[in-house]
Amino acid sequence: MSTAAPILSINSKKEYAVPVLIGAADHLVTLREESAKGYMINPHLRYWATWFLLKSFTTSGVIQQWNKQKRTLLDYLRISDCTFRSQLNALQRLNLITEDYKKTGNITLCSYKEAAQIMGISYKGTTAVQYKPFDYENERQVFRYILVAQEVQSNQDNQLQELYRKFQKNLSGNATELLNELRQLGYTDDKLKTAKQFQQALLRLQKIVFRDKSGLTAVAFSLRADVNRSVTTWARQHGYQSGQGASYIKKKFRKLGIAVIEQHCINSNDKSRLYWVDKSGNKHEGYKWNKTAQRTAWRLCDQVSIQITPTKKEDDETRKKAA
Repeated sequence: MSTAAPILSINSKKEYAVPVLIGAADHLVTLREESAKGYMINPHLRYWATWFLLKSFTTSGVIQQWNKQKRTLLDYLRISDCTFRSQLNALQRLNLITEDYKKTGNITLCSYKEAAQIMGISYKGTTAVQYKPFDYENERQVFRYILVAQEVQSNQDNQLQELYRKFQKNLSGNATELLNELRQLGYTDDKLKTAKQFQQALLRLQKIVFRDKSGLTAVAFSLRADVNRSVTTWARQHGYQSGQGASYIKKKFRKLGIAVIEQHCINSNDKSRLYWVDKSGNKHEGYKWNKTAQRTAWRLCDQVSIQITPTKKEDDETRKKAA
């Protein structure tokens, strides 16, 4: 008798906590390649998105008689029958499906450790992300966008920790003056204990200094407080041909409800300029003078807040399955 567990019923709940390999999203977004028609595409995101969802769908790693349960699988994956069969073939070529699913009638999935090895990353466990298959009306292969959102969140976290590391490293030097200015705004040590607290406090200070032109610009802007990326940087790191690719992804995030995106613009009556130099040595303007309003505008990068953290109940259930 087979010990394979049955697949879950997607009618039982509206939200799922899907385990994803730690570091997978960071790696996958970089794997763009040129198609036969000359377009830059990333088929790896699609394949792996399907694998992660299939893996989350069964507690044993085996989906028995998958063809008889195909309708349920297609609804969960949000893909067509033709696309599903094509991706199953791709997953088998990658050895993410370990047996011939056509002959056995079962989809047998490799372990997370084996998957990490196939992907070419170190196995560090998994982290759960929120997935709501019924909420994505008229959208297909949604989970690939959730993987991209996970990379955005990871990048923000990395920038946040790097910002705090630089601050802590220079507490005996330049950061002392910066800390004094933050204290002038009412930030005690208790309010600056975490990287997030410091980042939010520093960004507030920078906005005030820019708006009021208090003469503290050099001190306040000695560290970059904004942990969001410009569309140009985003495009370069994800392999898009232009910033339009990043703008398209942000529109998808909004439509799918997996991110809140806000635009912040700080105005100053003082006519000023800020220039920054990119890695290629090209000079860019950071502030824009609005002749009509007679103000200088500082437009921050779009503030992206990723919303893919599962509820505690779903996360706890996922951890129990993995135990």
